[in-house]
Amino acid sequence: LPLALHEEDPRLVQGGAMHEGPVAARLGITGIPSESESVMVGRDVALARLEGGRIHVCHVSTVESVDEVRRGKQQGVAVTAEVSPHHLLLVDEDVSGMDAATRKMNPPLRGTDDRDALLEALIDGTLDCIATDHAPHALDDKQHDFQVAAFGMLGLETALSVVTEVMVRPGLMSWADVAQAMSVRPARIAGLGQHGRPLAAG
Repeated sequence: LPLALHEEDPRLVQGGAMHEGPVAARLGITGIPSESESVMVGRDVALARLEGGRIHVCHVSTVESVDEVRRGKQQGVAVTAEVSPHHLLLVDEDVSGMDAATRKMNPPLRGTDDRDALLEALIDGTLDCIATDHAPHALDDKQHDFQVAAFGMLGLETALSVVTEVMVRPGLMSWADVAQAMSVRPARIAGLGQHGRPLAAG
């Protein structure tokens, strides 16, 4: 089985609550730099190369992290990676309004360039699968100032509808591709040989 990794350098997060960039600056919210994720992805890909290990990068959210995973695969490193549906749909500009904390998550929603890189990487196979990163909270956990509200959002109930809207309807993925990304490949990565197989009569 691979080592599944939530990639985050806490020294770079420093109490951040959303993606570091112009939106965070405008809202007066402490930012989480892209590098807090990508430097850890680069480190772990390098260690997997050095030690012959197998790693799985959870919820990739930045263009730089995509580049690190792609480079590792090109060099023969045993690395797989996933993306969450909300990172395929939403960006930091969507953090607005009275319910903004419902879109507070870790890793945070990133910029448009990051979102576009995730879409491309899912299509070209750099990102192997889609995983919900389902982390629901009670309403009380979210009805706070954005800076102190809980991280996390629904994923399980909304994943398929988001993937349908973002990937299938625009023609970026077929339903067969969706089955691979949300069932077959996750099962293979997790070593679940009897799961993710096609339906058969009988």
